Amino acid sequence: MSAENSSRTLAWTTRAGYLGCAAVFVDAYTAMTRWINPGMAAFTHDAAPFPFRYRILVPSLARLIADGTGLPLAYVYFAIAVFAVFGILLAFDLLLASFVRRDAARVLAFGILYPLSWNYLGLNRMYFPFDLPGVALFTLGLVFLVRRSWLLYYPLFVLATINRETTWLLTLILIVTAWGRMPRSALVRHVLAQGLLWVGVKAGLAAMYPGGPQFANMAAQNLSTWRGMFTLSGNGAKDWAKLVLLFGGMAWLLPFVLRQAPRFFRRAWLVFPLFLLPMLLVGTIDEARLYAEWIPLAAAPVLLALARLLGEPLTTT
Repeated sequence: MSAENSSRTLAWTTRAGYLGCAAVFVDAYTAMTRWINPGMAAFTHDAAPFPFRYRILVPSLARLIADGTGLPLAYVYFAIAVFAVFGILLAFDLLLASFVRRDAARVLAFGILYPLSWNYLGLNRMYFPFDLPGVALFTLGLVFLVRRSWLLYYPLFVLATINRETTWLLTLILIVTAWGRMPRSALVRHVLAQGLLWVGVKAGLAAMYPGGPQFANMAAQNLSTWRGMFTLSGNGAKDWAKLVLLFGGMAWLLPFVLRQAPRFFRRAWLVFPLFLLPMLLVGTIDEARLYAEWIPLAAAPVLLALARLLGEPLTTT
């Protein structure tokens, strides 16, 4: 068999493996998690609690498919989640392929299932329809940033913002990764364009669903979480365990692998403190799902370090 045919066979085999793993993952995910009140039907028909009501991409798609096909909503959401995890694997494959040999990237991409399983199965019991699609869209956004594929990046940026507002992280990652490698005027234009799009999407959603808060106020709850952790009272010990097990522990390997990781990932992790600060006010810091966007950024440097140990040539610039 020629090298080209062998590569094509591996491509189709891994894609079939991605789809099978996605189905198994989502089967476990739906079995182990529950929709928060007021439930699946309310989320689908614009009655989710604020600020989740603004995350309309997946519920709107589910409603459209269910109305068009007559399928039960549970089946529709299951299918969307399966394709979301399949999309995560495909996008992560593309992200790794920017730094390592294509066939190696296809195999290494399975590794993202490890931190994904910890954050959504091991450390989470809540089902939100936008979570897994959010990881897929964000990972694909990273691919387009690495490749500077702006014609694809901007439509994806809008869709991902409609799904989950944390796309502002992509803009910050662009700043730190493109600084010194893109003309300053071009970088400023991209940042302004993305800022205007993000604000425009948020303003449009606020006009569609008036009367609710744009963000939750979680400062008091997070302060209580920190207090419990530092005094080992309440859920303090449990929250320390969550911190240790976040991403399946992959984040604890980053200090050892980032130095030799591609520049893109070294720079991207500079954004993490800027992510964490507002999350202390508007996010639930002891929820593993809060850190969804960091799953590919935690997994990629570790898996690329593994590839290097196995003798794979790596692009680190």
